[in-house]
Amino acid sequence: MTETERNLDLLLGDALAENERLKRELKYQDARDNHIGTHGPDCWAWGPKHYECAIRHINSMMDDGK
Repeated sequence: MTETERNLDLLLGDALAENERLKRELKYQDARDNHIGTHGPDCWAWGPKHYECAIRHINSMMDDGK
């Protein structure tokens, strides 16, 4: 294997790893986007799928306490 082939092999490995990372991110984003419309006044307490709602709730409680 030549040095050029080794470099191309390394680049391919990096590209494949980045592709997998991006697929995971897209899957997460797709799950979040499809979750829109299933919220309510206290949805922050409905479980892990409402993590971001819980964070907003906590932040609002902290802001109210200032």
